[in-house]
Amino acid sequence: MALHIPWDKTDNYAKLARAADDAGIALGTVNANVFQDNDYMLGSVTNPDARIRRKALDHLFECIEVMDQTGSQDLKLWFSDGTNYPGQDSIRLDRTAWPMPWQPCMDSCPTATD
Repeated sequence: MALHIPWDKTDNYAKLARAADDAGIALGTVNANVFQDNDYMLGSVTNPDARIRRKALDHLFECIEVMDQTGSQDLKLWFSDGTNYPGQDSIRLDRTAWPMPWQPCMDSCPTATD
């Protein structure tokens, strides 16, 4: 069963994993939500605002912690980065020139050998 964070948030993920296991349910992919919050209407990890980019990264790190506590091996990254409506953002802004904050997140992910 996949977990969707923050919708399936709980105070004790280890207890959740044990309860699921006792019921014969395997916890699988942890799905990050970096699209629902209004802060993300101009993107999450590519948002023009550094505070929003940090918020998105913090959420991804939180999801990695959930993976560690539940034994999940997979993190689903679903980015709706862009804009919701024409005219919300500058079409002249070259987001490909922004530094991408992937390395800290990748360094925190468990590997197959961990």
